[in-house]
Amino acid sequence: MEKSRKDELFGWAALLSASNVGGVRARDLFRHFGGVQAVLNASRSELLQVDGVGPETAEGILRIDYKKAEETTEKILKSGERFLLLNEPDYPEPLAEIFDPPPILFYRGELIPEDKKAVGIVGTRTFSPYGKQVADRMAFELAGMGITVVSGMAQGIDSFAHEAALRAGGRTIAVLGGGFDSVSSARARKLLEKIPTQGAVLTEFANGTPPTPENFPKRNRVISGLSLGVVVVEAPEGSGALITAHQALDQNREVMAVPGRVDSPNSVGTHKLIRQGAALVATAQDVVKELNLAVAPMAERPTVAIDLKREERVLFDLLAAGQPVLIDELSNRASLPVSECLSVLTSMELKGHVKRLAGQQFVRAI
Repeated sequence: MEKSRKDELFGWAALLSASNVGGVRARDLFRHFGGVQAVLNASRSELLQVDGVGPETAEGILRIDYKKAEETTEKILKSGERFLLLNEPDYPEPLAEIFDPPPILFYRGELIPEDKKAVGIVGTRTFSPYGKQVADRMAFELAGMGITVVSGMAQGIDSFAHEAALRAGGRTIAVLGGGFDSVSSARARKLLEKIPTQGAVLTEFANGTPPTPENFPKRNRVISGLSLGVVVVEAPEGSGALITAHQALDQNREVMAVPGRVDSPNSVGTHKLIRQGAALVATAQDVVKELNLAVAPMAERPTVAIDLKREERVLFDLLAAGQPVLIDELSNRASLPVSECLSVLTSMELKGHVKRLAGQQFVRAI
């Protein structure tokens, strides 16, 4: 590593270790003095000229424990994790523009300029089959249009969004609430391995940092900060997804919500957002229209050369390999009664053309 970059990392580690200095104040100091080293070299009187910096904060900066900062720097370097600093040109531009961007951003995978066209998809861990289907379909279609899908890699809606984007061959970015080594579940570890091949996994937390509750609002503001807009799929009262939505508003991002059943607890948060002015969206096309995005058309689905009756062809064409669809959704989109759809799908299942999954979901088998 270049000495100058190591020095910059050390400078940020030192500044962030000072008492009364968090990410926002560190950013303000950086912008005022034009560089992190200039902040560390500033006198007491110079520090006191910065808005929001009082005697205690100035004293904290002047009394920084540089030995501890050196230990932090060496720990980061020894971890082997790649990182971006707020003042570096490759730092994500949309994130750098928010009120409180992370000064140090660890990442696996690659961030590319096209990731500026990104949409956050978030929701509850206690999802319903409907929520799973909506998140899956929306992420799949957005990714197929060349839009990067951003989420938090949590169980439930977040994971479904990442998995659908990967399945579509598109890009996705995951933001963690702890260090990379804090990922514990088998499903999340699989995503941690797969996502960097088609996007990136980001965190502002160094290895050894557990995903404690106070970290998740910080994670959520990065999700919204990377995105042009955020879609909330399902969110009961008090859901962390609602925090992401409110942070998106604070960051001047678009907030969108998917309506749900009026008697479902998972709809309480999304319906409240809609009443408060969030855009109601049901499809990827709704999201694209709301954000006024120019997108590439989804790749045409190849026609499978099999002998199908008319009703079979209609239902088969509504399915995609690896993308489960609920029977009620198929019924609505095919304009056929549920009973007739089930009869036709059962026949196709026996022929090996479709596969039935749990929760009355179906998917192409060929």
